[in-house]
Amino acid sequence: MAAPTSSIITRVAYGVSQLPRVAWYLGHGLALRRLAEAARRSNGAKARRRARTKAPVPDRLRLYADMARLFLQDLANVEAGVYPLPADHDGSLLTLINRSRLFFEDLPEIHRRRERCAYNEVLNQQTRGKRPRYYLQNFHFQSGGWMTDDSAERYDTQVEVLLNGTANAIRRQALPPLSEVFAGRDQRKLRLLDIGCGTGRFLDFVILFHELPPRIRRIAIRECARVLKPGGRLVILDSLQRGDRSGYGGLLELFPQNYHEPYYSSYTNEDFSVLAADCDLKPVRNVNAFISKMMVFDKVLPRSASRPLY
Repeated sequence: MAAPTSSIITRVAYGVSQLPRVAWYLGHGLALRRLAEAARRSNGAKARRRARTKAPVPDRLRLYADMARLFLQDLANVEAGVYPLPADHDGSLLTLINRSRLFFEDLPEIHRRRERCAYNEVLNQQTRGKRPRYYLQNFHFQSGGWMTDDSAERYDTQVEVLLNGTANAIRRQALPPLSEVFAGRDQRKLRLLDIGCGTGRFLDFVILFHELPPRIRRIAIRECARVLKPGGRLVILDSLQRGDRSGYGGLLELFPQNYHEPYYSSYTNEDFSVLAADCDLKPVRNVNAFISKMMVFDKVLPRSASRPLY
């Protein structure tokens, strides 16, 4: 049976909104790779040894096929009414050009830090003691780490380039499991919390846990359990882990070598179901979305009301 006119319009509108974004960020990625190769040739024998892995790495065709599956799932969520057609408006043309300029201007500094393993530049007299020590690093070798206004301006562009223009679609995959538990309930009595915001019934974490040391990761999970009410839901959206998707193991090994991500390897081996079980969080399901993974947990009644949380 032919698709209704409204469905065709939705699909066309979705494609019109997503394809230019993907092309924009793929173009940035292509330029990035060519500039990186030119810089390596310029450095000659002094160039840092290339990142290496013996595990399989997906080729471009595999990556693009998995990207397509992500967008098809995103569109399916729209057609199912889980969320409206995404605008994904990255700003005016002037804003896009300015963010692109910031992105390319920082590349020489990123290359310098990567070659020299210089990842502690944000740790200085002004920042020391104002943030946890593990956070005062130049993650991704980016200027300012995550600590400055310019860094914030660069962030979305850098992440979209890294993820080939799929970052927004990846983040939206955290919405269906929240929609499930919101459905049929009085919205006025529900609370959705981001990290470290009060107490309530639902929490979501997006692309955070791989940047936490193992000890802090456990504290964060316990804090999730503490603030959730029985019946509440925790949604964690982060990177794939080892064994989640065949053919991607090498990519998970190369990433922390090319970008300063000191806790990523431990994250890829972390068993979140074990961490959750210790905190009265029941695993509901895991879902892969391109190079990301969504983990869903529900809060159950504690085994002992007097059991300490820490």
